[in-house]
Amino acid sequence: MIKHTFWLVVVSLVLSFPASARWDYQDDDLPTPSEDALALESEISTLPTKLFMTPSDSNKVRRLLAYTLDQQDREIITFNESLAVYRDETSEEHWFDVQTQYLTLNSLSHSKQALLELASDKTFQQLTGFGPDGVTQFKQELEITRLNAEYFVFFQLRSLKTLIKEIFISPIPVIWVGVQVFFIYSVLMWWLANQKKAI
Repeated sequence: MIKHTFWLVVVSLVLSFPASARWDYQDDDLPTPSEDALALESEISTLPTKLFMTPSDSNKVRRLLAYTLDQQDREIITFNESLAVYRDETSEEHWFDVQTQYLTLNSLSHSKQALLELASDKTFQQLTGFGPDGVTQFKQELEITRLNAEYFVFFQLRSLKTLIKEIFISPIPVIWVGVQVFFIYSVLMWWLANQKKAI
């Protein structure tokens, strides 16, 4: 009996390894930042901390910062155009482009922040102060904030549409949540009305 059980276990193990299930439910083609933004992130991650920077590293930070600011200007225009196209025609393909642009611009913003932390004090003051470059950066950040707000409005509307669509597929979970909320509300109201008697 033990011998048969052993062989049964061995055969089932050998046959079960090739049968592999796929457990992820996400699509393979999720939006990602552009290759340039990802390459910039990886290049920034190789830089040493500000304390251990050599003059060549400082020059590299200045070059990367100039490149990042230029890329950010381009991506702001592209993101604005993508949102305008999505406003005119709400399709999945256009939404994918909008998400890709959002992720790219977000990645560039993080890269700019990291580079500003590594930049010299003079460069930092030049880009964040009240001079012409600082005002230009402020306007750029204001435009990014406006575009992000518009993106989040579209994102919330899409989420609401998806929720409504799923509610009509199966309203049971929504009804169950409503019953739970009503029960908790009733218990709390009873407690507020009878707390002096209970204590």
